[in-house]
Amino acid sequence: MVLRMNKKGFFFTIMSLILVSSVLLILVPQSNEAVITMEKAEETGLKYGNDFYEALEHSILPSFIRTAAYNALDNISRNYTLLIASGVDFDTAFKGLFWNESRTISDLGNKYNMSHMLGVLEDAFDEASPDLYELDIEEDYEHVVITIFQNNDTGPYQVGVNVSMRATLTTPFALWNRTLDITSFVPIIGLEDPIYFNFTNEQYRNFFEYSPLDIGKDLNATQENLEQLYTPVQIGCFLSKSWNYTCFKDHVNRSAYFKNTLAPSFLQRMRLNISANSTCCGIESFLNPNTSFPKGIDMEKIKYGYEGDDGDNKNMTYVDHCFFSGNCTGLEGDNPDRMDNITALECLNDTFPYFKIDLIRLDYYNLSDCVQWP
Repeated sequence: MVLRMNKKGFFFTIMSLILVSSVLLILVPQSNEAVITMEKAEETGLKYGNDFYEALEHSILPSFIRTAAYNALDNISRNYTLLIASGVDFDTAFKGLFWNESRTISDLGNKYNMSHMLGVLEDAFDEASPDLYELDIEEDYEHVVITIFQNNDTGPYQVGVNVSMRATLTTPFALWNRTLDITSFVPIIGLEDPIYFNFTNEQYRNFFEYSPLDIGKDLNATQENLEQLYTPVQIGCFLSKSWNYTCFKDHVNRSAYFKNTLAPSFLQRMRLNISANSTCCGIESFLNPNTSFPKGIDMEKIKYGYEGDDGDNKNMTYVDHCFFSGNCTGLEGDNPDRMDNITALECLNDTFPYFKIDLIRLDYYNLSDCVQWP
């Protein structure tokens, strides 16, 4: 299931402006009202001013952050060669693209950056508000603190983006003026994994999607919900929560991702730091050597961490980060001589010729019964 948050960015913007307008319409005195006491006017103004500021902190700005962050990540991941050519590191590029496209790499843009959306919000507020009402949100990149992270709270399929910025709401009745510290969780599903494009001489692309064991995690996971989106095989794998070779075939065919503490996280992948691992957020996929499948890879055309060319039958585990780096420290997959002990998986021979897997993952994915031992 692929998310397209760049389209949602426009939705978030419009909905936020509707919220602003709705609050302000309440604030505007009605011509057909009877005489109202100043105390009542002040009470009403304070209530709705506070309600709007709360909505700003807990609804409007978090939605802006999710939209700007997803679009920034999407632009970087799909145009990673521009990032490499620029010499700018990932974190710097993300922050610039997230906040203000004029401060980023040439040819990369983010229409729904935070600076743009905040400007639209302030303009709409100013146009719709009564006199003496003013909204001012910090838009200077130098005065804003931006952090992107992953931890146990985000899990492997999201990133956290924290923004600290000052927001001021001025009314005739009160002043709200604080530095807001806002964290939004941003999904990575649908983004591109730059390590495939980077390590296959720009021949193959792969996009983050759930394994068949995880497909229902964002749903209520009722049978009806699942049947509308997934195949019977995927539904069976998700409901059983147990790997078998049928589940594994689906997993490899889609080059989907599954959590593993021995693997790098999404952010480590975005930094091309694929020899690292993440205990909270590691994810990995398998290279699909089935060239008849739309996402299959012609293994003869790509290199891997060991010198020499052995055609399709590359003597290395097909776990993506191990294969591309030539290094799976502490695993059988980093020793080409030991890989001869797993020449093929009998249950997968018809689908994935020459498929290789290291001994630790053989057990992890419950495939030991498939091994053709010498």
